[in-house]
Order: sequence, then structure tokens, then C-alpha cells
Amino acid sequence: MIDKYWYEFSKLYARLMRLEHKIKHSAVYALTQYYGANTLSTMIRFFNNKRRRERYTGNKICRFDKILNSNLDDNGKFVALVNILYLSDLLVLTLQTQQFNQPKILESFYTKIPADIHDLDKHIQELVQLRNCVAHFNFELYKKNKTQYLETLYTFELHLGNNVQGIEKLPKFSDKPTLLEIITEIAKLRPDLILAINKHQKAVNNSICNEDRLLLSLFDDIAMYNGYEASELPSPWYILDPVMKIKKLIKEGNLQ
Repeated sequence: MIDKYWYEFSKLYARLMRLEHKIKHSAVYALTQYYGANTLSTMIRFFNNKRRRERYTGNKICRFDKILNSNLDDNGKFVALVNILYLSDLLVLTLQTQQFNQPKILESFYTKIPADIHDLDKHIQELVQLRNCVAHFNFELYKKNKTQYLETLYTFELHLGNNVQGIEKLPKFSDKPTLLEIITEIAKLRPDLILAINKHQKAVNNSICNEDRLLLSLFDDIAMYNGYEASELPSPWYILDPVMKIKKLIKEGNLQ
């Protein structure tokens, strides 16, 4: 089964790492902007939780204490503490602590604030399970819960402004789509990627090549989201003819 999912897991791993980094960076920024020099003293109760400390303790030494006893200033210590948090604790910090649940903090933290924070809170375990599946190559559990795991990942990515290729929702197909159907849906979401195909002039910083790579990557994401392996859907390497048709429709304003 590793042959079936290794590429899919590599893409998910990259997305999960980007999301985790974004959560840490945004959490530190939002909290320090709000609490200033008092950030560490305000949040220290979270790090002093007995069960949480046990998770970061080895050879009778807690990693939290090593940071707290360092020569860093208080905000430096807080940044270092957040950076070593496991994803599960990071999500608890941002979704289940009263100190974080302040309107100004939420405005700084989220790109799109959830209508109800509990919509994310109730999916903490699913996101952590997905991360553990990928980290430990648990293909069976991933296969069993793939649809829900991917929906959860997309939801977190959307609210943190880290969504796939700038698209809030990937297209869902009831049956295996044709090449033209896939390109048509991409054109509705990211027409710039379609219009960039087959441009003869060289763009600054090879941006056209970058857009080509994004387009090819989107094919993989669409396959994954619809329950297929990338090899099961029509190859994007044969897109030139249908792309020319779609480009014409876009320029004429007739894309439906």
C-alpha cells in the first residue's frame, strides 16, 4: 500500500507542515500584539499544565523549563515555547484557551474568522489523526477516513489563509471527470493559470513556469479530493488542445 499512497502522503505532509508553521507564526503574532510584554505571564498557565508538561519531559527534564530558565527575554521565551508545541497542543492553545478567545486576537490570527470557533474545535482530533497517519505511514486509517480528513484539512487551511493554490474549495465530481471537465472547473477558480499556458514571451522570474507547475499540482489535489490517485484521472500533460478552447471562452466571457 505504500506504493499507492507515498506520493499522496508527501503532498499532505508538505501541506500539514505549512499549516502548522502558519498557526505558530500567526498565534505568536496575534498574542504578542495583544498582550505585549505580558504575553508570557498571561499564557504561562497553559505551559504549567501537569499533563502537558509530562509530554515534554524526558530524563526528568521538561523542555519547557529549559526555555523558561534560558537568558531569552519573556517574549523570546514565549516564541520558543510555541515553536516546540506538538500540533495537538498548538490547536488547544488557539482553540480552547480563554486568553486566546479575544476578538482582537481572532482578527489578527485568522484570515477568515469562523462563524463559530467550535466548527474548528470539534475537528482537532481529525487534523491530529491525519498528521499522525502521514507521519507514521498509517495507510489503513487514512484510507478509512480519507474524505473527512481532507475536508478537515481544507477547512483549517481556508480559515488560516493557507488554502490550496488560493482556492477556497476544490471542485467535486460525482463521476470520474474528463480532462475538459477538470480544466473547465480550474478555469472558473483560477483562470490566470489557464491563460498562462502556451505564452511565448518569457515572464519575469519565470512566473509562467511557476504557473504551469501550480496547474499540474492542482490536478493532483483535485484527484486526491475526489478519491482518486493522480494516475487515475486524465493526464494534465495532454491539456493543450482543451486549454486553447477554454482560453477562448474566458476571453469571450462565455465560460459557464
